[in-house]
Amino acid sequence: MPTITDTGVGPVFVTLCTLNDNTTRYLIVVNQYDGTISVLNVNEDGTLDFLIDYTVGYGPISALCGYFDNNSVIDVAVLNNLDGNVFILLNFQDDTFEYEDWVFVGTDPIAMISADFNNDLKLDLVVVNQGDNNIGVLIGNVDGGFPTQVIYDVGNQPTFVVSGDFNNDKKLDLAVSNSGSSFISVLFGDENGGFQTQVSCEVGNGTNILAVADLNNDGILDLVATVSDDSTVNVLLGNRNGSFQSGVKYQIGTNPTYMIAADFNNDSRPDLALTNPNDNTIRILINYGNGTFQTQVKYATEKNPVFLISDTFNEDKILDLLVVNYQANSISLVIGNGDGTFRARIPFMLSYNATNMAAGDFNKDNRTDLVVTNVNDQSVSILLTTKDNILENLGTYQSGVLPTFVIVNDFNSDTKLDLVVVNQKDNSVSVLLGNGDGTFRNQSSFRTGTRPVSVVSGDFDNDKKVDLAVANLGNRSISVLLGYGNGTFQSQRFYKTGKSPSSVIALDLNSDKITDLIVANQGESTISVLIGYGNGSFHDQKKFNTKLGNDKQFVEDYAQSLLKLFSQSDYVYGKSFDNFSCPMENNPINVIPTSVHELRPSDIKCIAALCDSLTVGLEAHATTSIGLFMKNRNASWSISGDYTFNRILSLRNIIRQYDKALKVKLFMFLCQDLDKHSPSNFTKYETEILDYLHDNIPRALINLVLILNVRGVDLLNVGGPICRLFHNKTYLCAAFLSENQATKLNKWIPQYHEMLVDLIHSSRYDTNDNFTVVIQPFMVHAQ
Repeated sequence: MPTITDTGVGPVFVTLCTLNDNTTRYLIVVNQYDGTISVLNVNEDGTLDFLIDYTVGYGPISALCGYFDNNSVIDVAVLNNLDGNVFILLNFQDDTFEYEDWVFVGTDPIAMISADFNNDLKLDLVVVNQGDNNIGVLIGNVDGGFPTQVIYDVGNQPTFVVSGDFNNDKKLDLAVSNSGSSFISVLFGDENGGFQTQVSCEVGNGTNILAVADLNNDGILDLVATVSDDSTVNVLLGNRNGSFQSGVKYQIGTNPTYMIAADFNNDSRPDLALTNPNDNTIRILINYGNGTFQTQVKYATEKNPVFLISDTFNEDKILDLLVVNYQANSISLVIGNGDGTFRARIPFMLSYNATNMAAGDFNKDNRTDLVVTNVNDQSVSILLTTKDNILENLGTYQSGVLPTFVIVNDFNSDTKLDLVVVNQKDNSVSVLLGNGDGTFRNQSSFRTGTRPVSVVSGDFDNDKKVDLAVANLGNRSISVLLGYGNGTFQSQRFYKTGKSPSSVIALDLNSDKITDLIVANQGESTISVLIGYGNGSFHDQKKFNTKLGNDKQFVEDYAQSLLKLFSQSDYVYGKSFDNFSCPMENNPINVIPTSVHELRPSDIKCIAALCDSLTVGLEAHATTSIGLFMKNRNASWSISGDYTFNRILSLRNIIRQYDKALKVKLFMFLCQDLDKHSPSNFTKYETEILDYLHDNIPRALINLVLILNVRGVDLLNVGGPICRLFHNKTYLCAAFLSENQATKLNKWIPQYHEMLVDLIHSSRYDTNDNFTVVIQPFMVHAQ
């Protein structure tokens, strides 16, 4: 089974960091799509252990490491293409960085190198600013900062930079490739870190990547350039004065994206390796020793190789290759044989093209693990949390075609967690029974309706065995599969729903201790309620329109049970509702509050909690009481508050009244069609929602949470691998806002806040003692 390590999405670059002890090595993977770097520990046997994902900015494309502040603790610099900056991370220890800063450079920065250009024993940086047709030189200081940038003009559309002493004066020089010009720019350096005006070296149109090495063993540095116009590498042997001879060209396939020079056959002569994404290969050219090369040899990689490095990754001390495969979201370790040939590649998966995930303790170590559905390869991946709070991928298991949803439960009554996976394309669910050690048995499949998209489990026939209900998007139905208690299920029974049912939840709606089903019908803006008989069958659906004002019957029948926000301790407003009574160690005080305007945490009988939502109606355009929850499950919510939790009324303090160990703060953000959430629409939505609750829900205090500034959301340091994965995979808009969206939201969000404050302070909802709306003060200045 391949060794797999989870990192980020859209890997484009890797760099290897070796500490001064020459034994500790870290691999830094730059994940362009999700704006992170992944730090992996490199073991002696060539395996990799994931350590941390770290958010660095928008569009990172390269990174390098060194000792920028000269304190023997590794530092990292990341080049953010879309932000136009270099993100500096200092002092990596205990699996995190102690300090971060950034330096703005030019437009569309595309490449970066480091070296000590002014001989002060401190690392400096050179950045290629493609949009400005120049390079920026940043001289480092003793604190690890880069306070100033000096600009030097080069050719059109520069793409790459290398350094070396080309004219043998013991000062570092630069060579820059220009994809929009026919020449390489050579800039000779001085002793102060400055550079002379560029000298042109003709090579041909479309020069992209450069490598520097002494190819013919004459003590003079030579250059190799990839030329996209004729799909060649151009070998330019150096002269002692810094000029270069006319090049010799070698065919290497269409548009190689990266190239390195290293000695792959142990003859002390540098060879070449290139990535070729057009045919998913790497190309190896072995050096004869005089600056000429043998015919290329191809090796297959994963999909879309874009970058590679060379080092000894296992215990044989022979150079290997590590290849970044962008579309495969993986890195491949290609093992060297020491004679210029290579053997089997080992893929390390970097992402799963995940569609869904679920959590549970799969190996009974009291730590939360994850299962992720992988839509591209019809599988699920199991990620176990180690004692060091690191997620390790235990492997993948085959599911059906197009797995889109997964749930966790004990389906065979052996106290070990199992999985049920929804396979949308082959109309089935897969059951994978757990062994209790983090491994699972091969799947068993059970038929569903057409295009299943969601599943929920529960005991529908009161036999203490777990059953399933599946929403079938393609044929207006749900499938109910009753469980035998051994991990197998009876043939499905169909129940009609509305058009395109997309989600199903199970709960006791009418307080008869029998599980009912609610289905969201995506295709017609309705919900279907199916009341259970208790024998595994259900009444025909009762549909409710989600348009405002059209579901009074639903409110009368069910909403009072779903939305008890507080009440006296021995009486529940609406119908009695045992299923949603809150399990609390300390009961609320036995005093009836006289007004919603004077409440303490202990006055709260039960917080409205359906599935995973706590906050009512913030920025979710829901117009039914159940819709408030169903549409708000991925919207903004917050738990926070003051340490004097027995006096200050906030969501966090209400919960801490009964669970004093609660310390978490969790922020989430929902972004769909941005133009639908203009300030005027936002005002309309919020007013409609609050008016509806005011008119229909008895004795309620509604808590509004202001929306965080999107820059703050984007830079949130969510703690732990579980939170980090859920934030990045599920709440994509917070992670992947475009610059245009972010600019627009930054302008709108203060208007949202002003509108909410004006609305609440208008006394519109303070007409009696049974209803009020508040904005928590701890969120007012949130950034």
